[in-house]
Amino acid sequence: MLLQMRLAEENWKVLRSLFPAGWRQMAWYSGSLRRLRGFKSPDVLLRMLMLHVARGYSLRETVVRAKPANWTDISDVALLKRLRNSEEWLRLLCVELLRENFADAFNEGINSMVRVVDGTVVREPGRTGSQWRILYSIRLSSLECDFFEVTATTGEGSGETLSRLP
Repeated sequence: MLLQMRLAEENWKVLRSLFPAGWRQMAWYSGSLRRLRGFKSPDVLLRMLMLHVARGYSLRETVVRAKPANWTDISDVALLKRLRNSEEWLRLLCVELLRENFADAFNEGINSMVRVVDGTVVREPGRTGSQWRILYSIRLSSLECDFFEVTATTGEGSGETLSRLP
């Protein structure tokens, strides 16, 4: 267990070195952190958010894993509130990473026209859960959603098509 924790700390140091400059300050600037309350630092908050989002752990499992690591002792509801407040911070981190790694594309001025479009089908839980088709579009330069549509998966005109996009 000790070796596993040491490896996790080393991995976190490596991952943290890849973040854009000023990433901690972005947490305060974006409003994700107004006070630390329950967290020792922005590092701990981001680490927990990444456990939840990147590893796919439930909110409850994330807070359970955080406790023995001495990160924090908060409820899953408190983590959900932090996740909701962190949307802008996470978006800013991603935009900065894009700028650092694709600076030439951002400087050419065509970036405001590039969109990332995806469609997926989601199903409500349970044996008789309904299915819905989601189509969304994100502007690459700002990583902001500029189109979102939920439609049925059956019936006339329910297939995926780019013609739905404005």
